Amino acid sequence: MNRKFLTSAKVAFLAASLSLSTTSVAENTVNASAVHALVLGSIGLPAYAKYTARAKFNEVVSGASPVKMQVELCVFDVGPEEAPIYCNSGKKPDISLGQRGWNLSYDFLNNKYTAGISVKAGVITVTAVNSDGLNGATIILNPNLEQNDGNSFVNWSVDPASTCIKYDVC
Repeated sequence: MNRKFLTSAKVAFLAASLSLSTTSVAENTVNASAVHALVLGSIGLPAYAKYTARAKFNEVVSGASPVKMQVELCVFDVGPEEAPIYCNSGKKPDISLGQRGWNLSYDFLNNKYTAGISVKAGVITVTAVNSDGLNGATIILNPNLEQNDGNSFVNWSVDPASTCIKYDVC
């Protein structure tokens, strides 16, 4: 969050608080701008912080899109039965043994909010950084192979064990 904005908001909040506390009871009037500053300080800033954390976490999830595509291609290549064996990060197939599969890679991702991505049995776990209001939240994406009119596709679902649900950022 922008430090200059936070400092300005804190000053406005403090000024509004002082303005309200020095208002005479006999006058029975309240400065409207002071009330607006108090509302912004007490309600607006926390809501803005949550909004920015969600936007940052959305960037984390979007960064996983190329990995999702790799998992989908791997599942279609090796089949859903062998996907848990061969659709993992860092696992290269041994062609001499007749193995198939993919070495899922995400070294090309350059996202300042993503701390790490791993793939195990086709399940993608994305971890956010432990700063910027993201608290190291994780999202676990489960691939579900579905068929419709003879066509196969992967439908992704968010695992309930994802900590982004607890932190209310996904």
